[in-house]
Amino acid sequence: MDGGTVHIPWLVAIETVSVPRSWVRRGELADERGAAALDDLTDLPAQRWPHEPLLGGV
Repeated sequence: MDGGTVHIPWLVAIETVSVPRSWVRRGELADERGAAALDDLTDLPAQRWPHEPLLGGV
């Protein structure tokens, strides 16, 4: 990254978690790696914003 701040809606976490969760359920990803991916997402240095203001653009 160029040192700027990453901005994401809070909903990104919910959407992103569904992918490794389904891989773990299907046995395509180890439980530990799925948990680590969740930790990585939680630790992501990003400015999180409520998603409600974005709903009008959908």
